[in-house]
Amino acid sequence: MDAAVGLPQPGKLAGRLAAKDPAVLKYRADIDGLRALAVLSVVVYHAFPRVVTGGFAGVDIFFVISGYLISSIILGDLGKGAFSFRHFYARRIRRIFPALILVLAACFAVGWFTLLPREYEQLGKHIAGGAGFISNFVFWKEAGYFDKAAELKPLLHVWSLGIEEQFYLVWPLLLYIAWKARLNFFAITLPVLAVSFFLNVYTVRSDAVAAFYSPLARFWELMTGSALAYVALRGSAGWREAAWVRTLSPWVGLVLIGISVFALNTGLAFPGWWAVFPASGTFLLISAGPDAWLNRRVLANRALVAIGLVSYPFYLWHWPVLSFMRILGSGEPSRLARIGALAASLLAAWLTYRLIEKPIRSGKHGAATVAGLAVLMVAIGCAGFGTLEKRGLESRMRARGPQLLLKYEHLDTDLWRDARYGSCWLRMQETESTFADTCLDRGKSGPLVFLWGDSHAARLFTGLRKAAGDRYRLAQYARDACPPILDFGYENCISGNRFVLGKIREAKPDTLILFAVWNRYEQSWKPEQAPYQKLDRTLAELKGLGIPQVIVIGSPPQWKKDLPRNLVEFSSQDVPLHRVPQRLFFGLNTEARRASDALERLLQVRKDVEFVSAWKAFCDQDGCLTRVDEGVDGITTVDYGHLSERAAEYLVRRLPISGLKPAP
Repeated sequence: MDAAVGLPQPGKLAGRLAAKDPAVLKYRADIDGLRALAVLSVVVYHAFPRVVTGGFAGVDIFFVISGYLISSIILGDLGKGAFSFRHFYARRIRRIFPALILVLAACFAVGWFTLLPREYEQLGKHIAGGAGFISNFVFWKEAGYFDKAAELKPLLHVWSLGIEEQFYLVWPLLLYIAWKARLNFFAITLPVLAVSFFLNVYTVRSDAVAAFYSPLARFWELMTGSALAYVALRGSAGWREAAWVRTLSPWVGLVLIGISVFALNTGLAFPGWWAVFPASGTFLLISAGPDAWLNRRVLANRALVAIGLVSYPFYLWHWPVLSFMRILGSGEPSRLARIGALAASLLAAWLTYRLIEKPIRSGKHGAATVAGLAVLMVAIGCAGFGTLEKRGLESRMRARGPQLLLKYEHLDTDLWRDARYGSCWLRMQETESTFADTCLDRGKSGPLVFLWGDSHAARLFTGLRKAAGDRYRLAQYARDACPPILDFGYENCISGNRFVLGKIREAKPDTLILFAVWNRYEQSWKPEQAPYQKLDRTLAELKGLGIPQVIVIGSPPQWKKDLPRNLVEFSSQDVPLHRVPQRLFFGLNTEARRASDALERLLQVRKDVEFVSAWKAFCDQDGCLTRVDEGVDGITTVDYGHLSERAAEYLVRRLPISGLKPAP
């Protein structure tokens, strides 16, 4: 024995596999029960994130299970000398394609009747990515501060299929080469697993999105299952035969999974080290074997096994159902509606399993079936790509409001345009060294107006520059999700704001503007709360610098959905006129106004700060402006509240800055 790793001395893979235990390849009901725990964690988390705060870790459980089961098949076939790439991928197609094709086609059909052209265009891209098993790369590229909310992407969840299938493009080939070359299994597996895990831990600190979607940072989880498959097939893990190990290890595994599901949350740097909990918990439960009491009595019970058998279609159906409910409804669906959505998804999963998956897997004409499934997948992928290329097939919408489409469907929605994104408007992960020298205008004479805040301040800059013309020097320092409050927020926000304070001290501006979507950082704004106390100290420190004029702009009006969609929904309900009103209450986020009013009341007692209510600038008793003029670009925002250039200029001209043109 190799004392260092508790495994047999290095040998040849082919010879090792000849000693496998054939029973390991037999069906294990407890693994289907484990699948049920994984899928229930995910679907309940997506419907009720406060109930299972770490339910997203269910995907990590799936990764380990998949690595174990698929590697067991590959290694078993290699050991018998019966492995065939053609048979392997044909089996994968029969397993993965039927339910996925059905769900992609269903999303395409529902989107045809319900989505706006830009939304349908994005769905087409996601369908193409799902059909090509590259969704993880698609969503990775899309990820950003202005990326649409996850719950508004009906196919976001198929990113995990991309990870799996990318793994199975590489892993069978690697095992086959090792088998042919008679290499030691762990000599090739452990280094790859270690590198993948290192990338996961290292990347999650600097770019959590990359760590989440990158296959290289996720492969270690599938390889954990693969390593267990080799040990089980070899029958060499004598430590597993001890009664106390068989009794204790599954309970430890269950506790680790419980910690993952109920204790982890989205505020943690996941996956990173935290992913060890679900991965190791799954490893321990599977390694205990089907005869362990917990596995035999709990995981293998009929209810869990029944859910486990339909876990794949259940996973595929639940998210589009929830997502379309959120897209088409007004606000978050009720608790009862979400329970109904999960029940409907489970029913759809059972029907998919019984009527489609099972007949295809057990039916005859295997080669013809595989070819047909491949053709269908290519077809649905091409349909998605065509929808992307044809800008969401906007002709679908003409009967539902042509006036609205003419006005708003061809808008340039590039919120980064002209706002100096990446130089004077930073992302969360960028350090203050990224701020460019040009963020502070040093080359002209005239009063200096210094703008500091979050992404909403960055959008205000587009209007400030237009209104100011050549009469003012301008400075812009903005960062995503970072209000202009000292010692508040995440690490880069705190250090970046201290850097900005230094720039203010150096520049000595004539006017300093602080602007943010304040309600995102605090709702009630009470004097005894830390956010206000820190803002109060920030304002005191700024006034101590002798700045002649400090202006705080309150939160802008915000909509529950992107304003273009909100207008479409209002117009479709406004029978028979189908108006596109200039002012609207429909779909407004009233919490934003309450927070703005609370902050205004607090700041009114300060005589050294001028408060401007963005809400009052845009809203009155008839509602909030949806457009500031009749031009195509007059819409106030193309998302929930970041100002368009016209709207930003409209607000700037209402600021108490001497020398600006009077409000038109």
